[in-house]
Amino acid sequence: MSMKKYFKSIIVRIAGLLTLAMLPLGLIAVYQTRVVVEDARTMSSAALMARTVAAASEERELIKNTLGIAEGLASVMPEIPRLRCVDILDALVSDHRLILSAAYVDENGEPICRSSFEVADFSISRSFSEVLDREDPFVSLVPAKNLPGRYVTVATQPIFQSGAVTGYILLSISHAQANFAMQVPEEEEGLQLISINLDGDLVTASTPLDVARQFLPLGRTVDSLPQFIGRTFRDVSRSGEDRFYAIVPMIDDALYLVGSWPLGMLPEEQSRFQATVAVLFPILMWIVGIGVAMFGMRQLVVNHIAELRSAMRRFALGERDVVPLTLSSPPSEIEEAQRAFNRMALLINDAEKRREQDLQEKEVLLREVHHRVKNNLQHIASLINLQARKVRSQDIQNFLATLNRRVRGLGVLHRYMYNTPNAATVSAAELIEAVLTDLRDAYGTAKLPKITTDLEPVELFPDQAVPLSLLMSELVTEVLGADGSGVGDAGIHVALRAVDEDRVSLLVDAPDARVEVEDTAIGGQLIRAFTRQLGGTDETLRGDTGYRVRIEFKRQS
Repeated sequence: MSMKKYFKSIIVRIAGLLTLAMLPLGLIAVYQTRVVVEDARTMSSAALMARTVAAASEERELIKNTLGIAEGLASVMPEIPRLRCVDILDALVSDHRLILSAAYVDENGEPICRSSFEVADFSISRSFSEVLDREDPFVSLVPAKNLPGRYVTVATQPIFQSGAVTGYILLSISHAQANFAMQVPEEEEGLQLISINLDGDLVTASTPLDVARQFLPLGRTVDSLPQFIGRTFRDVSRSGEDRFYAIVPMIDDALYLVGSWPLGMLPEEQSRFQATVAVLFPILMWIVGIGVAMFGMRQLVVNHIAELRSAMRRFALGERDVVPLTLSSPPSEIEEAQRAFNRMALLINDAEKRREQDLQEKEVLLREVHHRVKNNLQHIASLINLQARKVRSQDIQNFLATLNRRVRGLGVLHRYMYNTPNAATVSAAELIEAVLTDLRDAYGTAKLPKITTDLEPVELFPDQAVPLSLLMSELVTEVLGADGSGVGDAGIHVALRAVDEDRVSLLVDAPDARVEVEDTAIGGQLIRAFTRQLGGTDETLRGDTGYRVRIEFKRQS
């Protein structure tokens, strides 16, 4: 099937119309699905951030309380005498078991007083010097120089007087204790938590810091993570694992928290699957709709039309056993077409039967007419022969013999036309051969001279074939005369040729014949009459060179 014919089929057109009809619904479904997916992602992101905050809530409260204590001390320490400073700090450490030590230093980091319990000396570290450069609350992880291998989490609160920093309150928390506070709940298996200060330093983690660094995102630096606070994203960890990250604030302007999950544990992946299903559903609905429509069209329309078309083709080719056509459960519209075809076929069958009956009657009448014509011609010929036997005059006998041959010529023409009733055209060559054969029979082979023929197959309509045969009979009869003598040894040559597609030439040549045909004689008049009927022209030569007639006429088309 060519592409043009394929696209013109009713099934393809119905599929196209259904596609156009369902396209708005599909677009609306995709749009609504996208909105729902985006809402689900937003809710999922918020839920993940909430879960991250909840998982680190204990450490968050620990650090927040420590900063709160430091802020309280910073507001009163400048007013406390130095003699009581140590007592106050010792009382603070005694009342808060999570605080290892407390110190009050001036703006240069020189200690003014410190608690007398276990003291972690971090004042000479580079990290501590960086802490003193800040003028806001800060949390950092600082190595204790006097305790090798030990780290402390230091909460720093600046003290302001007259708008200038005059000192710092430093509260140290055991790093192990801070990490213990960041234990991941059992229901959040796979979650990794890391707290990072605004300088990009890791403070605490749910796993050892060396291990925790492998869970940081590979595609983003630690310094760039604060710009993602309050957001979620997907990235590959430094260990090569595909994870989902949530960045949430832990302590405003001091500390933020990074939580990461394996992708398989998150509702995000489920929402993506649901989004894919939701997008595929309109496509699936379209495919099913097109499939159902095509199946319905084929069952309800196309198959019935194919049966109807086949029946019409077979009926047109002459098969009449296809009527009446019976379709299996067709729709009402197709059923109307079926009834119309059956009615049409019935009318055509009746008309053909009547035509066949009329044709048979006409054939009977035609046979009767032919039979009567044949009998009449035979009767006429018999009467002429009977009369010829009674007369004594030779001229009258010759005249009656010529007349009898003309009647026989009419009989030959009638017999030939009767034997080919269904032919639209007549073979002029066969008709001339039949005329010459009859003339041989009429004269008798003993008297008849040699007649040669050169006849091309030329087809003529009956309107020209009839006068041509009569003309042929008349010309040969005039050459032969009454008894067929006087033609000579050269005999008679008859030729029929197609000059071109439109013109035909008839030649009768008797080189030794002496023919004197008077224009007023019956033979001459008949020759001229038949030539006019053919619409042709004649060229006649007679005399010492014999008798030669050439007639050329235009063939009817």
